[in-house]
Amino acid sequence: MTAETLKPFITPTSAVNNFPAKQPASVTHSQRRSKQLIPIVLSSIGVLLVIGIFSLTIWQTTRVKQLENNLNSLQREVNSLRQRLGINYLEDLAEFQKEYANLLIHDPSKLDDIESEDDDLEYEAGMDDVDDEDDEDGGNENTDYDEYLDLVKQEKASTQQTTLQTSTDENEAVGSTSSASNDDNVFDDFTSYNESKRKRKERKSRSIAELSHELHNNKLTELKLNKTEQTAETAAAQTHAKKSRQRSRQSRNQRLLIRKTKSIDSNAMTTSSPAAHFHLNRKLSHHEAPIKMHSYQGDMYIGQATASSENQWEQHFSVNNGVLTVLQPGLYYIYAQICYNNTHDQNGFIIFHGQNAFLQCLNTVPTNMPQKVHTCHTSGLIQLQQNESIHLRDIHRDRNVMLREDNNRSYFGIIKV
Repeated sequence: MTAETLKPFITPTSAVNNFPAKQPASVTHSQRRSKQLIPIVLSSIGVLLVIGIFSLTIWQTTRVKQLENNLNSLQREVNSLRQRLGINYLEDLAEFQKEYANLLIHDPSKLDDIESEDDDLEYEAGMDDVDDEDDEDGGNENTDYDEYLDLVKQEKASTQQTTLQTSTDENEAVGSTSSASNDDNVFDDFTSYNESKRKRKERKSRSIAELSHELHNNKLTELKLNKTEQTAETAAAQTHAKKSRQRSRQSRNQRLLIRKTKSIDSNAMTTSSPAAHFHLNRKLSHHEAPIKMHSYQGDMYIGQATASSENQWEQHFSVNNGVLTVLQPGLYYIYAQICYNNTHDQNGFIIFHGQNAFLQCLNTVPTNMPQKVHTCHTSGLIQLQQNESIHLRDIHRDRNVMLREDNNRSYFGIIKV
């Protein structure tokens, strides 16, 4: 056999001395690569499984919460329907009907005693406060049911009292018949009874709320009226106090001026100081006045000396058309007063030292009287030199003034201090 015929029977692992033949390098590299990919694939599959389980858990939790919420809402709706339909009272109502039927059949007299006790209890409860009954009715539905049962018992007792007089058998028949008929309508009667009590309570609460609101509004109105009255009284009191202070201040100033004048007159008489006093009896217009004034165009007043000083003042003073001239220098006290009688709100005059205004008197009388009689008085001290003059002039023109020979309301005087 040749080598070519034996070549198919020779294995790759056959070698000299039983050593395996060498494998190619590409086979080794592919095996190593497959071993490295196996953990990576397994890790990826594990991560995907964990993510899927976690997502499923979250979805199930959300689904359970949603189902719980739906269940709670359904439970609330069922409870509201049961309360609205009165299903909560069906068991108590069945027990009541059973006990009432047994009691009516076996011992009707005991039923009468129970009903009489219930009447006494209802009478005592009726004497209690109405507000307490409303609170108990609103807070406890079992009380409403008990009251309803009492009313049913009273009606049935009145029926049984009429039928017990005939015979006991008839009472049983009537009791069974009435109980059977009442079984059909007892739930409707109880529902209407609760509804009427609820409406009565709502009306009462609404009337109480309206009454409290009305009382609150009345109280606010009363407080506002009291505050307005207090404000008006305070303003009136302040105005009155202000006017009284003004009047007291004016009267005090007048008294001080009169006291000063009297003291000066007394001192002048004791010391024989030069003095002159004039009663104002006429006036001259601005054009006829001996002294022309550019800034003042009022009338100029002229006076006549009194008889007591007529023989003395001429030695110290000279008078010409209302202008008084001083013959001796010194400090002089000058005073003047004019009595106005006109319809003007404002009047006044000025005492001039030569061409200069020395003293000014201004009086305001804001009244609605047709004639306003009032006086304006002023006085002061001035240092005069020899042959210096003073005169009296009104601020306005053509003002009605009380000027007479024996006038003691409008005057003018000077005293040497």
